[in-house]
Parts: sequence; C-alpha cells; structure tokens
Amino acid sequence: MVRRLTEILVRRKIGTSFLYSERTSLYLNYCWKTSERTTISWSTAACWGSLVSGVKKRLGDSSSVYLEERYQTAASRADLRTPPESTS
Repeated sequence: MVRRLTEILVRRKIGTSFLYSERTSLYLNYCWKTSERTTISWSTAACWGSLVSGVKKRLGDSSSVYLEERYQTAASRADLRTPPESTS
C-alpha cells in the first residue's frame, strides 16, 4: 500500500521600522505561517504567528544593543478522514 503525503507550507512577513534618532531605531514585525499536511487517512493543519517589537541602539561603529519583546501564538487541528473507496 502506498501512502500519499501532501504538505503545503505558506510563510508571510510584514514589518516596519522608524528612525527615532541618528543612533536609535524602533521596529515592529509580524511573521506567520500555515501548514497543511494530508495523508490518505489524516488531515492536520497548523498556524503559527510571531509579533516582535524592539529598539536598536547603536553604541559605536561596531556595536549595537537590542531590546526586544516577542509574542507567539500557535493553533492546530487534526481530522480523521474517510479513506477513499477502492475500485477493484
């Protein structure tokens, strides 16, 4: 018996940054991805999201300090599928 596996993964990212001063910048990014995996008998789907906000302070030509806050979410589901009828 051959099991067929299909997986679809989609990633998206959106963000912005603001130059507060010559050495300081503020940023906000949101990244999310969805995944759907299907076999003959199971179907699973998942969604992950990540929101990152932060401040970057340049101390000199070769050093910087970052302050970040990250929030993450995740959700998933699994369904038992009825196998297709065999044609004999």
